[in-house]
Amino acid sequence: MYSPGFENLGITLKKEKRKKKNRNKKERNMDFFLFFFLLFLLQVLYPQPFKHLEWKQFLDSRSGQ
Repeated sequence: MYSPGFENLGITLKKEKRKKKNRNKKERNMDFFLFFFLLFLLQVLYPQPFKHLEWKQFLDSRSGQ
């Protein structure tokens, strides 16, 4: 039942798994970078998103009570 080629196959599978894990880590870091970059752009383009009238009225009604 023992075949010498099967051991090598197991080693290559482990190596492939390790490569895939590292690639996913890089992709995840890139996703975080893109996410924070988009948040930064949003802050630059639209710096005070909660200044619309409904939100201000809501805050005024809350503080009045």
